[in-house]
Amino acid sequence: MKAVILHDRIPPDANFDHQDVLYQSKAIADLLKELGFDPIEISVSLNLEELLAALTAINPSLVFNLVESVEGQGRLIHLIPSILDYLKLPYTGSKTEPLFLTSNKIMAKKVYDYLKELDKYYGDKFQRVSTQKENYINFWMENNPDGYMLLRDNFHNEGVSDIVRKVYEKNKILEFRQELVQHYDPIYQDPVPASPISIRTHFYSPVKPLLGKTYDTYWFNITVVWILTLLLYVVLYYDGLKKLLTFSERFKKKNS
Repeated sequence: MKAVILHDRIPPDANFDHQDVLYQSKAIADLLKELGFDPIEISVSLNLEELLAALTAINPSLVFNLVESVEGQGRLIHLIPSILDYLKLPYTGSKTEPLFLTSNKIMAKKVYDYLKELDKYYGDKFQRVSTQKENYINFWMENNPDGYMLLRDNFHNEGVSDIVRKVYEKNKILEFRQELVQHYDPIYQDPVPASPISIRTHFYSPVKPLLGKTYDTYWFNITVVWILTLLLYVVLYYDGLKKLLTFSERFKKKNS
């Protein structure tokens, strides 16, 4: 099996910091040999057509991407994983999109500002809701503590709360189809329907979507159960299943 190690093209007069990648490349090559691979080192320059041809000819099983700049240009490092993605070769290191965003200072600044605005928006929202909750609890505790404790005992269950909030979930955020998906507190998360007629939601969703509106999950499910029950009652009352089976038998005999 062949494995390619890509690294910057190092000029002869480069300082030690730039030459350090050569020591890294040698260490990886030695380890690959022990694992039964045939390592091939390639220094990357601006001649990307040459790199594309070399990778196509070698067709390695794995590529170690150690490229930190292309001819001293750090903003071009996203080109290497782009070529590897195009050739559908497995490789180490970051993917094309994050490298492009982080190496493009203007784009990185826009992303940073956007994330900062999101953090402020949701931080303020959390603080506002948290204050409302604390004020509500403090009001009850000052005026009717026994009533508050009775209300809590009757309508709150720690075990159920832990389940619907998934407090023991290790992976709080998951990446799925190039999106970040929240994987905790599903009971507080509004669903995102795939279409106006879609009613599919995540587990423990507090509401169900339908035709652009949302409905409380409890009453939505109760309504669906009653509708299906009434339909089944009508079908059984008028012998709908028997008539359907009889019609099916007659249709088969007619076509045979």
